Amino acid sequence: MPKVKTSVFYLFYSIFIHFPVAQYSRVIQFFVIFTFISL
Repeated sequence: MPKVKTSVFYLFYSIFIHFPVAQYSRVIQFFVIFTFISL
């Protein structure tokens, strides 16, 4: 399970890095929601 979580986190990190600055708020919001679901 930790392996899956790590890969998912890395995926989110990659998306966060490559997304334009204008989309940051939407990505952050989705990331926060996903984090709450994971916890």
